[in-house]
Amino acid sequence: MVAEVEASILFQTRLVAVEKKQDNEVETIIVANKAGFSAYRARVYVDSNGDGDLSAQASTPEEGSTSRRK
Repeated sequence: MVAEVEASILFQTRLVAVEKKQDNEVETIIVANKAGFSAYRARVYVDSNGDGDLSAQASTPEEGSTSRRK
């Protein structure tokens, strides 16, 4: 399924920062891994690390989450 939509899977990669548009929509994510820092832009981002780092940094609600992170 991932290959069908040409998605990139980033293993052992940590989210460093989130840049948002004026309308508060995520525009770019900055990540770090052994290769260094990289910036990605996408229509959809999937944070599957289990911690909800993307939602927390973007200040967006996590779909299906009962977490009350601040």
